Amino acid sequence: MGHDLLLLNNGFVFVPDPGDVDKGRERLRTLIGSAPAEKLAERHLFLPYEEVASTKIEKRAPIRATLTLHDGRRITLREKWDGEDLELTDLKG
Repeated sequence: MGHDLLLLNNGFVFVPDPGDVDKGRERLRTLIGSAPAEKLAERHLFLPYEEVASTKIEKRAPIRATLTLHDGRRITLREKWDGEDLELTDLKG
C-alpha cells in the first residue's frame, strides 16, 4: 500500500492509500492546508523520530530504506520510479 509521507519537526506522518502516484505534491499541499500538523498526526500513523533506533539505506535512487524502532519493529520505505509517493512496505514486530 502506498503512503504519502509528511516530515514534521518531531516525526513522520504516514498517510495511507494516497491515490494517483503522479499527484503527490498537489495532494500533500492540499493535506497540509486542511489541518494543523498535530491534527494530521492524530488522524494518521505518526512515528516520532525518537522511536527510530537506526536507519539502513539499501538503495539511494529510488530510495529504499529500513527504519528499525527501539521496540524491534521495522518499517521499510520504498520510493517508486514512476510517482511522487513513498510506499510503506513493511511493519514487523
